[in-house]
Amino acid sequence: VGTLLLQRAGKGTIAVAGGGCSEATAFLARTAGLDATHTTAYTTFICGLASDGVFAKLDTLYVFNTQTAAASLLNLISSSFPMTNVGALGFTVDHGYAATTSTQFLTTTWAENAGGNHWIETSSSMGFWSRTATATNVPSWGDNGGNSRLFSRFAGDLAIYNADDLNFDATQAASTDGSGLFAGSRTGTTTQIYRNGATLGAAGTVSFSQAVSATTWQTGTNADTGTSMAMAFSGGFLTATDMSNLNSRYSAWNTTISGGNP
Repeated sequence: VGTLLLQRAGKGTIAVAGGGCSEATAFLARTAGLDATHTTAYTTFICGLASDGVFAKLDTLYVFNTQTAAASLLNLISSSFPMTNVGALGFTVDHGYAATTSTQFLTTTWAENAGGNHWIETSSSMGFWSRTATATNVPSWGDNGGNSRLFSRFAGDLAIYNADDLNFDATQAASTDGSGLFAGSRTGTTTQIYRNGATLGAAGTVSFSQAVSATTWQTGTNADTGTSMAMAFSGGFLTATDMSNLNSRYSAWNTTISGGNP
């Protein structure tokens, strides 16, 4: 059995027998019934993000397009904050969940003010992979209080994002295709939207911040009925390089597990 050396940003080199990493080992210990394909894909995905320095910046990371519904609800980052399927939202193996409704959605006990979070008021990120290209009138991922939320494609063909901002000084960018990895980052008072690992439109500015919210997060905030989810995340600020790496790593997962498109 070989040994893989992983260089983790700011954390030195770790060696794990068999070509894995401690982050993947910890996650896989919380799963059951996964076949070899999914086990290897998780190891590749998680260890890749760890070596990129992205894994250590996140508080939550959910991969819905996987082998079992039980695994799809787990937080890859830690044993804390698993998802709960409210209202028996439909799950399809290796593709994820259908569009949410007013009574069916995924929710987590994670909130921005949870102890030990990487998310702070002026340094944060969030995102999700949308399986659907269609427009929706309400945000697809965020806190149900509405102060940190992300739209992939609003009815006016706009991607919209805001983070800890009571005035809702939302950053907006043209978006005529609501599918793919949509993400937002905030550092200081600057916000930026990304799609598939690349910036989407110009950066925005927050004019009035608020303290981090105690409101728990969910997919389909305010009863979104238009976005089918395959992945979601939240945590500390991700750089443009981090966003590109996350997109590349998850796209590789999709190629292996979902044939290229969840």
